[in-house]
Amino acid sequence: MKLRLQAGKTIYSVVEAARALDVTVIQFRALLLRLLLEARALEAVQLMRFRPSDLQVLRLFANQDRAVPLRG
Repeated sequence: MKLRLQAGKTIYSVVEAARALDVTVIQFRALLLRLLLEARALEAVQLMRFRPSDLQVLRLFANQDRAVPLRG
């Protein structure tokens, strides 16, 4: 999977990050919950912003999830 970063962009919203990783927003949120957050903090995801280096790491996990479908 190719990571689709926008030239010169340094911060990505949840929607933009999901698009860059070529996953749905729902899949992206599920990935974050599984990796980073407690279930009660889901509303905080909307406020999160991501740097290109964050997306590089998340891409690795997203690729693993494609091999094993996300639960939920």
